[in-house]
Amino acid sequence: MCQYYYYYYYYYYYYYYYYYYYYYYYYYYYYYYYYYYYYYYYYYYYYYYYYYYYYYYYYYYYYYYYYYYYYYY
Repeated sequence: MCQYYYYYYYYYYYYYYYYYYYYYYYYYYYYYYYYYYYYYYYYYYYYYYYYYYYYYYYYYYYYYYYYYYYYYY
């Protein structure tokens, strides 16, 4: 009988730790990919904003230059 309980608790703790580490790694990778996705999205947004800003100022100076050129000449 003692041997029966010994194996019972052995498998009980075995599966307990198995599921514990399973869920641990599951949430670990979940948050990892979530963080990665968030970081990628932020980087993409920042890059897009920077590009748009650069583009805007480029046309702004181009227009300004053209205006002066047209005005003085």
